[in-house]
Amino acid sequence: MQKALIIIGILILIVGLFWPLAKE
Repeated sequence: MQKALIIIGILILIVGLFWPLAKE
């Protein structure tokens, strides 16, 4: 179950980094 939490955390970080770029 920890692996799932780590993957979700990485996805959130990636989305957080790319969201501003996607908006523009």
